[in-house]
Amino acid sequence: EFPRFSGSLRIRTTLVDAYGSRGRRGYKGDLVDISRGGLAFVIRISSKNNARLLLGRQVVTDLILDGEVVTCNGIIVGVRQHDDDEQTYCVHVKLAKHFAQKRFGRIVSLLK
Repeated sequence: EFPRFSGSLRIRTTLVDAYGSRGRRGYKGDLVDISRGGLAFVIRISSKNNARLLLGRQVVTDLILDGEVVTCNGIIVGVRQHDDDEQTYCVHVKLAKHFAQKRFGRIVSLLK
């Protein structure tokens, strides 16, 4: 639906519980690519079974920009193994609300 832009950016993501609240434990990862309607990031997961449990879960993701944190909500629509040796997985998130064009332009400009 929207063009994707690749780059490197630190993110923090937190699973949302059944009541719509952020969980206590967050995960740090690296952004792989982003579009106005979704994003993908790599995190370390201990087992394939745990990775599968993420499918369909709601998440809150914080993009850590220069002195600013952009928070976005979404749902995990895909989890693929990224590197078998390091037990890393690429998590694909569909955003609940698309980024505004101006804000998205700022995010893309900060990608490394």
